Amino acid sequence: MKKTNAYLSIIIMILLVVHAGYESISFCIMNYNPLLSKITGYLTAGTVTAHAVISVICLFVLHESKSVIYIRLNIRTVIQRVCAILMIVLLPVHIYSFAILSRSVGNGLYFLAEVSQVLFYAAVFTHIAVSFEKSLITLGILEKEATRQRINMLMTVVCLLLFIVTGVITITTHFKLFCG
Repeated sequence: MKKTNAYLSIIIMILLVVHAGYESISFCIMNYNPLLSKITGYLTAGTVTAHAVISVICLFVLHESKSVIYIRLNIRTVIQRVCAILMIVLLPVHIYSFAILSRSVGNGLYFLAEVSQVLFYAAVFTHIAVSFEKSLITLGILEKEATRQRINMLMTVVCLLLFIVTGVITITTHFKLFCG
């Protein structure tokens, strides 16, 4: 079951690149197709839902120890789980962001919706940065410590850059569309 979840996480990363890439490019050229956006988004969200369900099963049902609370919990695991919870909480705001933003121009809700978007992106890219290595280990692709450290550094840099680019493009486009 863990391998299935690891494969799902790799598929999610590919779908996320397609979804975020399409959104970013369409925002930059101001040629937005809501149907294509919904298809890529809902396909990604459906796969994420399957991943989340399997993760919960692995954590609470298939877990080797009697308790899921560790005395020395790895900080990367804590970050991974906190980001997963944050993504689940913020996903509805992300899905309905255009409707929320278009109805809230000029009031505090607009600012909160934009902050929620940035937090959502931060949670997604942080979750990927700390989880990618675990997927590769589960799939038996990554074994050497030195390689693991390089992969972690590379994923941290790539995810940080994607977060910055996605956040800047999204906020700039929203501002142009909704504020002026």
